[in-house]
Amino acid sequence: MDFPNVVCRSILTIPWAEVVGDTHITCAKTGFSAKVKFHPKPFYRGYPNRIFAEVFSKTSKTPLCTIEGKWDDVLTTTYPDGRKEVLFDKSTVIRAPKRVRKLTDQDNQESRRLWFNVTQNLLSRNGEEATTHKSQLEQKQREEAAMREKNGTKYHPKYFELDGTKWVYKHRNSPHHSSIEEPCGSSVSPQDVDSS
Repeated sequence: MDFPNVVCRSILTIPWAEVVGDTHITCAKTGFSAKVKFHPKPFYRGYPNRIFAEVFSKTSKTPLCTIEGKWDDVLTTTYPDGRKEVLFDKSTVIRAPKRVRKLTDQDNQESRRLWFNVTQNLLSRNGEEATTHKSQLEQKQREEAAMREKNGTKYHPKYFELDGTKWVYKHRNSPHHSSIEEPCGSSVSPQDVDSS
């Protein structure tokens, strides 16, 4: 899989970003592949976030189907016989809240706990303090890496393992843990987080 580009638009007025370009996706198990084109918004008229995709089987030279529409609204699949069906319709999707463990139950190195002070300062629009906390975290990580190198210790991630040339989640085939209790965004106070 390769990735399209992200382009910044309207930098002199109200800036916004847009995904543009071509990408190719291949399923390692089935060999199915897709060529996806992210269209740029036309200069004068038209809409952003439009895509066109062709889906191929491992052996087919012609597409099994095409997909087009807006990736943030409605996507429609068209088959060679002319039949069409809605693949995705944002208006019908009900988003389930993200569920995470309480910060007090997370390990010190889990992202939400580790970056808590940075996140809170960003949410409070305090960029200077956010930058200070970010710099402290990064410096601590550099020092830990230098110490491991000095001692000849290899870093072993807790949740990922190397599978050939790529990192994969260790527990990818196990069911979700039942220890997740709170929806994302539940109120948290700074006392709940060990900032060390």
